[in-house]
Amino acid sequence: NESPEQAAKRECLEETGIAARTIMEISRQENWDTHGRPILFTTITFLLEAQGPVDVTISKEHEEYRWIKLNDALKLPLVWHLPLTLERHFAAEKGVRLSVPKECNG
Repeated sequence: NESPEQAAKRECLEETGIAARTIMEISRQENWDTHGRPILFTTITFLLEAQGPVDVTISKEHEEYRWIKLNDALKLPLVWHLPLTLERHFAAEKGVRLSVPKECNG
């Protein structure tokens, strides 16, 4: 049985071809199913660091990838918890307020 941390590293390798090590858990969010089913989801986000050279090879689940700046990422249609996670981790680390879209604040 794999831990959430092991799953994150496996998914990173499977979906990008990047072997990574865990730096730390940066958030844990819970939310009820958005379709009204009695299912409580827990999403855990880890900060990972590549081990070795970064040569991205995306899986068939994806069409493209790109490296972008954090504030540009926050302008994309992200899953609800990701902008909050990014802001809490990176802004707190640097003492900076990021521009999180209003629809992501609850």
